[in-house]
Amino acid sequence: MGTAGTKCRTVPFFGRILDLSEFLVMIRRMPAVIVALTAVMALSACANTVRGVGRDVGNTVEATGQAARDIAPR
Repeated sequence: MGTAGTKCRTVPFFGRILDLSEFLVMIRRMPAVIVALTAVMALSACANTVRGVGRDVGNTVEATGQAARDIAPR
């Protein structure tokens, strides 16, 4: 079994020529990269939501305290 005369199959990818095996490895990793990016975006959205809820709770506490001061007898 010799390799003389056989050509390696290549795939053009963004101006770079990839060996077919490199291309297949990259394609197999694509779902993992997409899942990781989606998880990062979801976690950042959750962080913003938690931060917003914290501000809302703080504002509610402040407003309740102010209302209690407003109706308290002097």
